[in-house]
Amino acid sequence: MTNQFDVGDSVIVKGRYRDAYIGVNLQGYQGRVAGYYTNPKDKIELEVDWDSTTLNSLPFKYLQQCARRQEPWEKGFLPPPKVEIVAERDKLTDVEQTRKLIRVRYRWIDDFGKSGERIFQVVQGKHTEKQEYAAWLDYLNETLKFPFGASVDYIDEIDDPELMYRYDAPDDEEDIRVLGLVKEPDYVFGLIAEISYQGKQYEFPLCNLEMGWLQPRRKYLEDYRNWFVSR
Repeated sequence: MTNQFDVGDSVIVKGRYRDAYIGVNLQGYQGRVAGYYTNPKDKIELEVDWDSTTLNSLPFKYLQQCARRQEPWEKGFLPPPKVEIVAERDKLTDVEQTRKLIRVRYRWIDDFGKSGERIFQVVQGKHTEKQEYAAWLDYLNETLKFPFGASVDYIDEIDDPELMYRYDAPDDEEDIRVLGLVKEPDYVFGLIAEISYQGKQYEFPLCNLEMGWLQPRRKYLEDYRNWFVSR
């Protein structure tokens, strides 16, 4: 009964099946049999490599739990009675291309959790700095409500007196209003904010500004800051 499946067979999880390690219902997940596996309870399971369609639909919770438990996200381990053979719906080349994309997504989630998931949604498919900054400009113009209050929070990697002469005010002050974003980025300092401070207007690196803890849209600015220091 156990050996009714061959390596390479396309199978789907039939009925409701909750993975004991990941805590996610795998019903409808589809992939290819990669082999057999004996779990710690000496029970035989199928090792199934997810196909590209399943990989593309992996929920945040699944990737998050895989990161926490150091389980592979590319595959599942399933009791043979829980799967059945179905027709393939992609090619192995599709699987590899999708895995490459998911690895980027997984890296952000592993490092930044839900913020990382949002970061991935912003930058996925963007291959140049120009494209990434354009995506961030659209994202922040949509999610941040201008104007808003902020304070200076310098990032060490660009807190360089020889560079900061370009943006010489304000300095470690809190009473700042962010009015909007400059369309063209600075490729050292990233997106540039238009700010008001003590009745005067300046341009200042957005990565060096932070919102108060109680501001509900703070997470969107933190998404950008997390991306900026980790890109």
